[in-house]
Amino acid sequence: MEYTLEQYWKDTQRTYPDLGNDSANFIHMVSGICTEIDEFNKATDPINAKEELGDTMWYVSNLYPLLEVRPITKRELEESYKMFSGFDYVSSSLYLLDKAKKYLAYGETVHRPMIVTHLNVLVFNIRSLFDSHEDFLHTLELNINKLKGRYPDKFEADKAINRNLDKERAILEAKK
Repeated sequence: MEYTLEQYWKDTQRTYPDLGNDSANFIHMVSGICTEIDEFNKATDPINAKEELGDTMWYVSNLYPLLEVRPITKRELEESYKMFSGFDYVSSSLYLLDKAKKYLAYGETVHRPMIVTHLNVLVFNIRSLFDSHEDFLHTLELNINKLKGRYPDKFEADKAINRNLDKERAILEAKK
């Protein structure tokens, strides 16, 4: 059975670390998007680059339910070229970071429709970095497999810090 975007949205929830309140969870997910994009820009090889894109998608995926909105579908992603082609992933991640800062520091209300638009822009732009939708989905599946290897049962903070990078690299190098 082929892995799907909808399955990925569900699978990411298994390793979601609830920090106890929506503010902390929002800041965690948005800062994670920004740091993973920075790691993608510094990637040392194609496997590492795809890993960082998969990690970015994990954070994006976990923001959708936190905001209580439905993630973008494959069909919407395929139809979004005209809407999202003028945006880039760095600007969208910085927009999210600015909104997280204003939410935390100034008490500004989170405007869900604009946040969701920028999440969808991130998905669109990350997807556009792959040769095919199948390659994109394979990377997402490898991301989930890596996380299952790191967290066999559920998220554990210690395992987020003390990782077996050789084991994770072997998982990421798996062929379809």
